[in-house]
Amino acid sequence: MIWEDLVTAFEQHFTAERCNDDQLAITLTYASGRTQLLVLDHFASLGQQWVSLRTRVCARSHLPPAEALARNHQLVVGDLCLDDDFYVLQSKLLLRSVTLPDIELHLQVLGRTADEMEAALETGNDHF
Repeated sequence: MIWEDLVTAFEQHFTAERCNDDQLAITLTYASGRTQLLVLDHFASLGQQWVSLRTRVCARSHLPPAEALARNHQLVVGDLCLDDDFYVLQSKLLLRSVTLPDIELHLQVLGRTADEMEAALETGNDHF
């Protein structure tokens, strides 16, 4: 998978905004009317091209660290991480080893999982 091909495909299929050459923001909208913003970052590491998918879940104060670790163990895709004062759900994929449907599946699962966690932890609010 090449980053530019991924961006072109996602811009055609999702509500997407190119933030810069290596970043794409995608908003998923669910039947309930809730939305979830995901950010895709393209980067190079270890001589390879990667994509990072991340989305905010809740404020740091709304999830005790021990509970975050326990939730990590139950996640199908991604990991909960701290980013400043927010927990984010993120996944990193090696671009040469995945297909567009693989990345889209990761995107959909991360978005849905984060939105469900946000609804539970942010008392139903839809901040992210």
